[in-house]
Amino acid sequence: MAVVSACLGMVVHSCDAPHDNPFDPSSPGYIPPLPPEAVETLRADSITPTECRLCWMSTEGAHHYLIYSGAADWDGRHTEQADMYPEPVPGVMEAGIPVVKRVSLVPGLTRAWAVFGVSAEGLVSAGSNVVQVTAPLRDRPASTSLIARSNHIAWWGLPDQVTLDLNAAVLDSDRVDSVWVLEDTLFIAALSPVGDGIHWAGEVQEVELPQGSLEALVGHPLALYHHDAAGFTTRDTVFSVIRVIENTPQTLAPARDTLVSQEPHIVLEWKPYDEMFAFTFAVEIIHWSQASVPTKVYEDSLIAADSTIYTVKTELTPEPGVFLWTVTVVDEFGNRARSREASFRISDNE
Repeated sequence: MAVVSACLGMVVHSCDAPHDNPFDPSSPGYIPPLPPEAVETLRADSITPTECRLCWMSTEGAHHYLIYSGAADWDGRHTEQADMYPEPVPGVMEAGIPVVKRVSLVPGLTRAWAVFGVSAEGLVSAGSNVVQVTAPLRDRPASTSLIARSNHIAWWGLPDQVTLDLNAAVLDSDRVDSVWVLEDTLFIAALSPVGDGIHWAGEVQEVELPQGSLEALVGHPLALYHHDAAGFTTRDTVFSVIRVIENTPQTLAPARDTLVSQEPHIVLEWKPYDEMFAFTFAVEIIHWSQASVPTKVYEDSLIAADSTIYTVKTELTPEPGVFLWTVTVVDEFGNRARSREASFRISDNE
């Protein structure tokens, strides 16, 4: 009986003894989790204008890794001064295994990069060694050309319309996504593709310009930019608006809805026009009727600047409706100023 009591006493004593459980926070033997070891092997390679590879050796205890980038002088410690890359990198592997992650870059910009390991419990390691990466600038400049001219049009019964007409050709080995024009940092115009993806055109009305006046842009440096499918934004061409022709020519005869004969020929007449710059005239004749869309039926250009009379060189086909005609001043840079429309009918129509 004494033996049994002794055994029971031993059992009771052993049950009262504390457990040394390293995973139980209430146990004296509990070992609290530690953050992963810091990465000390970070490096960058395969650097292009738009991306590079960040490489490092895995560390003990990292469930995943977070990548941060900051300004060139970032110390790699204070993450509130940096931006976290949106894609974490999986970990959970033995230490010393190569880890690789491609990250995006901005051409010409220098950024400091660092990696932080995160344990399964969410504990974050100290920052890695810092790597500065400078993305090179674009090394394949595009071939561009640009024509910029003003267009001043007078309308019967409406305010004159003054526009800036832009026509560009952008030949890029990568597909061109967009083309636009800035004055310094001020947006002026976006151009639209014309058919083949190489040619781009835009028309900006004077009232849409930030300055409210095209004349205010004359002589100011403007720049053509384009963005391509490879991620490059390029400042292509610097140019300026040379001139805006303020005065439009004025038609005289035929005047409004005049009946004319083609025998011997139709004669167009306008008031004398004088400016201090070199220019020529151009004339256009458009047929219009309620049953059809307006159609250009005649045009001629490079008419001498001292001209006030022009003889139409071909016979027009007599058709129902009215013929509209205009005279346009064109300077040596392609800037244009077009008169109000005059109109006539051909007597053979009756």
